[in-house]
Amino acid sequence: RLAYVPMGPVVERSDADTVTRLLSALRDTVNRRRAFCLKVEPAALDGGAITGMTAAGYRPSPQTVQWRRTIVIDLDCTEEELMARLDKKHRQKVRKADRAGVTVREGTAADVPAFVALLDQTAARKQFAAYPPEYYRASFELLGADGRGRFLLATYEGEVLAGLMVFMLGDTAYCMFAASGNAHRDLMPTYLLHWEGIRSAR
Repeated sequence: RLAYVPMGPVVERSDADTVTRLLSALRDTVNRRRAFCLKVEPAALDGGAITGMTAAGYRPSPQTVQWRRTIVIDLDCTEEELMARLDKKHRQKVRKADRAGVTVREGTAADVPAFVALLDQTAARKQFAAYPPEYYRASFELLGADGRGRFLLATYEGEVLAGLMVFMLGDTAYCMFAASGNAHRDLMPTYLLHWEGIRSAR
């Protein structure tokens, strides 16, 4: 068994006593379950956090499951301000997709297989490994629980061209999965899709 804590553990890192007790309890749990390894990937690792993890016996790993870097967008502004913050070429591509007839709609459970097919095309194009289809089906079901996110699809003349799943936790929205096919890429469907995802998160 491999024990894994994605985007965590979540703890007030300035409270050294709580951090120590949490990491100790985590280690005990991993040992009880006879895992050969515990991998943790906190959402943010500053120098102090890395020092604290190292002091507790953790070692940095060159292999990551979560992204090494991400982009954070401040959504506390008007939609017009958000659009103005986009690069000029990105604004043009959003508008081009809209003018070309690309539309964005809410996805349903019936759309998950199409999304998985798009992910397979994206993975082949970008050379990364996609999860099994059941993973994305479970993700879709989580999105529907208590309004935890959105499943959006960009379509053109009825064909699904791109999709994304946005998860929401507290005051933060995460674009967790995004995929695009090889058809009609000239229509810039991903730009309109991500813009609608940003609008939805706002």
